[in-house]
Amino acid sequence: LRAALEQPIDLDFQEVPLKDVVILLQEMLDIPIVLSLKKLDEAAVSANTPITHKLAQRSARDQLQILLKQAALDFLVRDEVLQITTPEDAESQLDTRIYDTRQLVAAGISADDLRNLIESSIQPQFWDNSGGPGSVKPYRDLLIVNHIERVHDEIEKLLAKLSKQASASHAAPACTPSTTSSQSQSTPQSTQCRSPAGTVRISASRAE
Repeated sequence: LRAALEQPIDLDFQEVPLKDVVILLQEMLDIPIVLSLKKLDEAAVSANTPITHKLAQRSARDQLQILLKQAALDFLVRDEVLQITTPEDAESQLDTRIYDTRQLVAAGISADDLRNLIESSIQPQFWDNSGGPGSVKPYRDLLIVNHIERVHDEIEKLLAKLSKQASASHAAPACTPSTTSSQSQSTPQSTQCRSPAGTVRISASRAE
């Protein structure tokens, strides 16, 4: 199902009822898609809501997010089924996962830096430090993340990208904190991890 959501598709709907859009997307992506009718009823959204959406090739995931936004709806993957529901319902379905970040820590990127990077670059308004529902907690060389599946997907991509850069160096990349000088002291503002594969910038400030 995840692979189907990453494939690029073109969509062109003109005043097509939402329930028919679902049928067409099921056939196009070859995945099960359902409308959470109870949640839609609670939000006063009809399954016959007309959808107009035309967008050049993008991933199915991006197309769905943009398409559903006009109807004030969202989607989530639950029990291997893509469910179209309300944003409130989607945000309430949190999943806890543990990420092994030992390779990145060995490469010089601390778990705290990874937490700050995740919170600042992936749905920053939806973490507990901004009043949102999600959380990320470092534990030794692990990250314990509680969030919706879509955010977990983004975290997996980010960590995979960082791991690829670290592995390409064949050695631990050097991480050098950049500082902003003041009259009394220099304050760390960011960390750069350099390797032959490129530079990984941890843009958030280090945790105290």
